[in-house]
Amino acid sequence: MKSPMSYFSNIRDPRIERTREHDLEDILFIAIALIICVAESWYDMEEFGKAKEEWLKTFLRLPGDSKVVARGGV
Repeated sequence: MKSPMSYFSNIRDPRIERTREHDLEDILFIAIALIICVAESWYDMEEFGKAKEEWLKTFLRLPGDSKVVARGGV
């Protein structure tokens, strides 16, 4: 069985290289998890990230500052 993350690795990241704080694959995974959890805003994404950060780090790289996502700097 393929990892869900393997599907995201082939998506081209349209963001400017110097502004990338987080891996696109990480953002997409968290966004899909939030949709499943009925999140409605970037604030929900921030709260989810803070509450589940240690768990998310067990399978996501999360190299950037967690506050960047909350400010909309994905």
